[in-house]
Amino acid sequence: MRVPLLFPLMVSLLFGGCANPPQQFRYAKYGATQEEFMKDRYACLQEAQQRVSGAYVDAYGGGSASRVVANCGVWLSCMGARGYQVDPDGNLAAPPAMIVFCQR
Repeated sequence: MRVPLLFPLMVSLLFGGCANPPQQFRYAKYGATQEEFMKDRYACLQEAQQRVSGAYVDAYGGGSASRVVANCGVWLSCMGARGYQVDPDGNLAAPPAMIVFCQR
């Protein structure tokens, strides 16, 4: 039985369409400049960082991993405490190369 050539393309479109693009938060704060926003964003990012580690051992050995992630709840709370509001039409946002992924 031959698999049609379009089958791999259909599968990749099906599963590729399910992937969620990273969400970029835009903010609004009356009178804030982009420079102020970036400084506050950096300070909140420092507060929201946490280390996530894990390890396993099985009959064939084991492994471990450790990485630093940002906690979305802490980050958004910090930004809110500094007067920023999440606003899809807000004029304050990080440049695309500076998007940070966070965990909820």
